[in-house]
Amino acid sequence: MSGIEVGLKGEKEMVVQLDDLASVMGNVGAQVLSTHQVVLLMELAARNAIKDSLPRGMMTVGTMIRIRHFAAAPMGMKVRTEATLKEIDGHRLIFDVTAYDECDKIAEGQNEQLIVTVEKFLKRVEEKESLCRHRITRKEVFPMVDLGHKVSSFWEEMDQVERLIREWNPEGCRTKGDFERSLSKFLKEHLKEKEIVKKVTIGKMKVDLAIGGTVFIQIRKDLQNQGQLERLVSQIDGYSKNLKNLILILCGEVDKDLLQQVIKKGISFFEFNLRVVEK
Repeated sequence: MSGIEVGLKGEKEMVVQLDDLASVMGNVGAQVLSTHQVVLLMELAARNAIKDSLPRGMMTVGTMIRIRHFAAAPMGMKVRTEATLKEIDGHRLIFDVTAYDECDKIAEGQNEQLIVTVEKFLKRVEEKESLCRHRITRKEVFPMVDLGHKVSSFWEEMDQVERLIREWNPEGCRTKGDFERSLSKFLKEHLKEKEIVKKVTIGKMKVDLAIGGTVFIQIRKDLQNQGQLERLVSQIDGYSKNLKNLILILCGEVDKDLLQQVIKKGISFFEFNLRVVEK
């Protein structure tokens, strides 16, 4: 594929934090960087290697990872991953990936990425979602393991809040403030055990609602022209640098084509979970 060639390199760095530890994922006592975070970092390095060379309207999805993780990195240590494009087989890309901490190499292996068309990929996801939404729940497909830690229930919390938002009826709301007050009242009635805080500042950004300090909600009224889309996309980029998740609610007059562009923007993130709900 034009612009993508063997030898392209990418990197990704992180400092090991509490949420990155193997102990958080249930491996009690292992206060070191988890293997799944090493894998994530390697995939991000591979994406960085080719992100500027991908044709417009294309993206990559991970299809295979094979690594050896042979050294531990404790909390507070900087970790760097490197990816080098080794082989191109049509739309299939194979990278050599390596991870280092501040002392030595900690992991190595290979990562396979597949180049796909964003529009076709989204269509397949929408078809699957439509087929499965009323027949099966995430919990039935991915049963949650009780790890004795808040991370074990995070996806369930996100699903619960998103489901409530879809049930919420904002009839009579005219201004953004009306929507915020109506939603806040509705969520408080159904999530009595959760603390719901309005107008929370996260870094340089503000969100309309925070649920239990883990799920964040932003309401946007009207999306009808390119200028509004560009401002919203810029806002989403800002959130992606300060949050790990966001439920974006689009209310009022929403152009369907612009809505699809927002959804595509959400798909492009790897570390930031953006869910879009139209009301």
